[in-house]
Amino acid sequence: MSVPSSPEPSRAPCELRREAAARVAWLWLDRADSGNRLSRELVDALHAALEHVEACGNIDVLVLAARGTAFCQGLAEPAAAAPPPARRAAHLATSDLMLRLATLPCITLAVVQGDAAGAGLELVASCDFAMASTTARFAVPDLDQVRWAHTTQVALSRALPPRQALALLLDTRAREAAEMLRLGLLHEVVADTELTARARALAARLAAKPAAVVAPGKLSFHRQLAMNRADAYLYAVEQQQRDRHGPETGNMEHQEREDR
Repeated sequence: MSVPSSPEPSRAPCELRREAAARVAWLWLDRADSGNRLSRELVDALHAALEHVEACGNIDVLVLAARGTAFCQGLAEPAAAAPPPARRAAHLATSDLMLRLATLPCITLAVVQGDAAGAGLELVASCDFAMASTTARFAVPDLDQVRWAHTTQVALSRALPPRQALALLLDTRAREAAEMLRLGLLHEVVADTELTARARALAARLAAKPAAVVAPGKLSFHRQLAMNRADAYLYAVEQQQRDRHGPETGNMEHQEREDR
């Protein structure tokens, strides 16, 4: 089944739909009436969808998109009367969602057709690739709310150079897609009418990459990011040897360094 450019809404808060001709799936946020804000219901549904993607093992590219005029306008805050433990649990579930999205073994692509603010910006920054329409806008929660965007900074500081990420957190004005392209958060900006077709073309091209290389490659990339440069090179050499000669070679080299 192909993905239509203007799909009909579903009853669920999100919908996972497979492409017939490629190992590609589209995950649609489907709470347009609330700006696709991340409620606990939507977060739980997204967790379930990502779990399915991981379990099935035959999806090489996951495209994250949204129905309605907004991509995701942030978090749907827990009710003011909710006890602190419930509010904390809701925020932890959202943070776990971002981490899960960022560490999926398959390639992820965010397709942004409208506003992405706060948690919506996190979703974009947590994907491997991101493209947007020319009319999309991006924003961090306003500092005038007397709250720092603690969770948003986690994804932004890993998707952008530190000074650019900090500038977004301090100057919270809404930014056009063209500016986010220059900053490096987006890989491509296209006209609204071309967005779905361009996304499908990119997804098909990425799905042609060998999954047996992509999944461990993504894991290697994220692991070395947390290391200092010297350790990262040692780790990279181990992985190269493992790729060429099997896991025992890497283990022997690691043991030799420990013995020394």
